[in-house]
Amino acid sequence: MTIRWREESRQEIGLKFNDPASRREWLFTGSNDRNVIIAAAAAVIPAIDVVGGVPLFYDHHDIKEESTGAWRVKVEWRKNPTYWELSIDTTGGTGKILQSFATVRGYDCEGIGRVFDQDPRQWIDTGLISNFQRAIGVNGNNIEGVDVVIPKFDFSINYKLRLSTLSSLYLMTLYDLTGKVNDKNYVLAWKGQTLTFRAGDLRFLGSPAKISSDDNLDITFRFSASKRIEVFEATEVWLPGADYDPGDLVEHLDDDGVPRVYRCLVGHTGIDENEPPNTDYWEAANLTIGDSLPIEKRGWEYLWVRYEEGLDRATNQMVRRPIAAYVEQVCRYGNFDLLGI
Repeated sequence: MTIRWREESRQEIGLKFNDPASRREWLFTGSNDRNVIIAAAAAVIPAIDVVGGVPLFYDHHDIKEESTGAWRVKVEWRKNPTYWELSIDTTGGTGKILQSFATVRGYDCEGIGRVFDQDPRQWIDTGLISNFQRAIGVNGNNIEGVDVVIPKFDFSINYKLRLSTLSSLYLMTLYDLTGKVNDKNYVLAWKGQTLTFRAGDLRFLGSPAKISSDDNLDITFRFSASKRIEVFEATEVWLPGADYDPGDLVEHLDDDGVPRVYRCLVGHTGIDENEPPNTDYWEAANLTIGDSLPIEKRGWEYLWVRYEEGLDRATNQMVRRPIAAYVEQVCRYGNFDLLGI
C-alpha cells in the first residue's frame, strides 16, 4: 500500500485582528483507512508555517473523504495559539543607589564660626562643610548608599498549545535567547494596546513550560523591561517671570556657570524667585554624576562609578567623591522576532 499526496491549493493568509493565519490543503490517496491517512498527514504537515518571515504555529486540521481512497486535508496555522494571556507586574523592586539626583541641603553640625547675622550651619549658603558631589552615605573610604524602590516593568505571555507543534530548533531558539536583550525596537500588540520597547531595554527571561500526558503544552514567555537614561535638550532658556507648563525643558546656568537642563514639575506664572534647581517647581532633567556631562544609558546596560579621595577646596579637607562613571554592556543582543509572538 502506497500513500501519495499533493498540495492542492496555494497558501492564503487570513487577515484577522491581531491574529494572522495561513491555510493550506492536501489531497491524500492510497487507502480507505482514515487512521492510515491521519498518520501519513502527521508526517507531512509542518509544525510551523513561515509567512512573510513570521512563524505561524500549527492550530488544527480537518480530514474529509471525498471519494473512495481520496482524502482532503485542510490545515491552519496561526500566529497566536488558540489561547494566550498577558500578565503585567509593575511592582517596584528594591535596589541600592550610591548617588542622589540632588543634594537638597546640608547642615554644619558643629556650628563653628557662627557670627552675628549669619548662620553657618547650612552649607549651601556658607560652604563650611564638604561637598561630596551627591555621593550618599560617605563613611571614610566607603560609600554606603541607600536602598530605594526601583521602577520595573515585568510581564509574561502564557500560551496553551501542543508540544508536537514545536520543533526542536524552536526550543533551542528559546534557550539561545534567554538572558538576551532586544537588538531593535520590539512591539507587542494585544487587544488594541501596543507596547513598544526600544533596543536594549527589554530582556527575555526564558520560558518555563508545563507538559501534560495528552500533548498539551502550557508555556510562558517572561520578559523584564528596564527604563533607559536619556539625554534631554532644552527647548528654551530660563527667563524670570516667564510662564512654564509641566514638562517644559529650560536651560539655566548653575553657580559655577555650567549650563544645566531642568524640567518643570508644576506649571506656574511669573514667579521670579523660584528659579531652578533648588525649588519645588523644577528637577534636573539629565543625570549627571559629580561634574560629568549628561549620562546616556540603555535600559539593561550597567552604570557604575569610581570614587577617590580629593581635596574639597572650600573646606580644605580630603573627601571621597566620584571621579569617573562608566556604562557597560552586560547582556548580549538577540532577535526577539524569532519568538513568533
